[in-house]
Amino acid sequence: MKIVRKTSPAGLVIFVAFAVGAATIGSPTPALPGGTPPTPATLQLIQFRGLVTVPIRIGASQALNFVIDSGSEHTTLNDAGLVEELNLHTRQGGVGRGMGGARLPILIAPDLAIRAGDFELFRTDLAIHHLDSLLDNDAGPRLHGLLGSALFERYVVDINPALGTVSCHDPETFSYDGPGHVVPLIMDHRRAFVRAKVTTVKGKTVKLRLMVDTGSENHLVLILGSHRHVKVPEHHMKVKALGIGGEVDAFVGPVGGLEIGSLARGRTPASFFHPTSMPAAQSIKNFDGLVGNGLLGQFRTILDYHREILILEEL
Repeated sequence: MKIVRKTSPAGLVIFVAFAVGAATIGSPTPALPGGTPPTPATLQLIQFRGLVTVPIRIGASQALNFVIDSGSEHTTLNDAGLVEELNLHTRQGGVGRGMGGARLPILIAPDLAIRAGDFELFRTDLAIHHLDSLLDNDAGPRLHGLLGSALFERYVVDINPALGTVSCHDPETFSYDGPGHVVPLIMDHRRAFVRAKVTTVKGKTVKLRLMVDTGSENHLVLILGSHRHVKVPEHHMKVKALGIGGEVDAFVGPVGGLEIGSLARGRTPASFFHPTSMPAAQSIKNFDGLVGNGLLGQFRTILDYHREILILEEL
């Protein structure tokens, strides 16, 4: 999940909150535990700093603002200060990786009910770290956590900005016959990837494997060195990426074009990161970058991990 805001003439600050992995996080609850089909649900979509958030309850808590984040393996709580308030029982969860490879301690609250309204969406171990201080100076509602892979493994997740809804469908009964672009997914480390073609501003076309990351406000993120033609464009802006573990350099500039399946875009804004800056680039092979909510948010986006397809329907 990445949050961008304009700052001084020095450029941009990109706040980056990566859900870090912990070796001792338990296995996720199966998609259909005990053979019981998931209960379909429709949640209110709230646009928040370029991201998609929904009101979520942890156990019997009041509504909290959680980002729908397909780029996060784990469901996380970003404010360790809520542990006591929510009366969570935690244990040490080992050490994860943050920005620039920083090693970070994690708490785990095991087997919690993640609720929408009065019904249970799923159960999962909750990873807890402290991001909240990074956002203390930003106006607007608090950002409490991320809904990661467990949501997408249990439901077909249908994000519709035009209706202001996030619908969670039963995978066994969901079907789609609309006019959207249907793109095959590649599942890796509980995350979804697509094959894409990126054309540089110099006219070079490269084939890349990009993570589908609803938890990023960027249109496109590319990892420097993932291909010999993936380079910082001549006209770019140097930025700082601040996140869990510290601060790293990144660059913002355009690419000449982007193709994902039958979807084709012309000039597209992109952010360029060094591979050592992003934890996912260290833990996932062939991680070339990601396509984020800056682009996905222009469509009705349906993520169907069960059929391994992404559907992008023009709004």
